[in-house]
Amino acid sequence: MLCKFSYSRTMYWMMTAVGFVSVVFGLVSQFALTGRTHDFDMLMGMVTGFGSVMLIGGVIGLVRRRFTPAEKLRREEIEKNDERNKLITALTFQACAIAAVVSMAAMAFVFVGLGYRVPAYITVGGLYVSFVTMLLAGRIYRKKI
Repeated sequence: MLCKFSYSRTMYWMMTAVGFVSVVFGLVSQFALTGRTHDFDMLMGMVTGFGSVMLIGGVIGLVRRRFTPAEKLRREEIEKNDERNKLITALTFQACAIAAVVSMAAMAFVFVGLGYRVPAYITVGGLYVSFVTMLLAGRIYRKKI
């Protein structure tokens, strides 16, 4: 029974809450504000759509966890905490981070080549933030482990 109160349940509640807030914000902003532009309408449509997906995903996850037998949840938790799966997850996130940094660097060069200075500065700022985050996380994890 302990498995039913794992991190996944909290994550699904958070997804549901963030999705609900996004849907409400998108709908209220789209219908209540006057003097809108097409870009604003499109942005609020994306916020509403993304919020709807998160809301539906969170509700489906909660319903699934509610009606899944405790033994199956226990097996899933043991499998999730397996060392091999943790290593696979860490390597996956590492590959994702490398791809994100490389794509942000490429975007900075493309923005400079196209003459868009402000987006290039923002992209380079994002690269600096990711670099500083990597250094701080490395220090924190070295002290903990």
